[in-house]
Amino acid sequence: TWNTLGSDPRAVSGRSIGTSVALRRAGVEESREAEASRGWRRRQVVHDQKGHSLLIVDDDDAFRWSLRDLLEPRGYRTILASTGPEAITLVERHPIDCVLMDVQMPELSGLETLEIVRQVRAVLPCILLTANGTPGVLAQARDLRAYTVLIKPVRGDIVASTVRAAIETAARSEEHTSE
Repeated sequence: TWNTLGSDPRAVSGRSIGTSVALRRAGVEESREAEASRGWRRRQVVHDQKGHSLLIVDDDDAFRWSLRDLLEPRGYRTILASTGPEAITLVERHPIDCVLMDVQMPELSGLETLEIVRQVRAVLPCILLTANGTPGVLAQARDLRAYTVLIKPVRGDIVASTVRAAIETAARSEEHTSE
């Protein structure tokens, strides 16, 4: 499945930017309404996602930590990496269920890292994050079988729902393969 979400939060949510608050630090945004609407469901989501490991790869410490702070309360175990080579080592050594990775990084870009990760784990869902969603980047991501590309800044609820969908899609794919 190939999904690309736009960079304008209003296009996704139908809300004005004025009502979008909270996790603005380092480009992650989440609306108060989305946070409040999750209130009673939070326990269920934590239960549903228990045991899933996410590798978060970004050279920007604040953005990496923001993603961790967004996803850990939802029950995900997070593993953090700041470079492509570090991410490759972690994928080789740890059971990872999904990767969230920045495209623009020093040493190896997210696209170069994904190409190597595909050699290690061919079906690992990978969600790329970029502020530069050019057609070339999107085409490369599609060729490398990235689950999706999210354009920064991106709302936190969009990140969380995309991670959940990527893991569910991978699980369904594994079920069909084992039948």
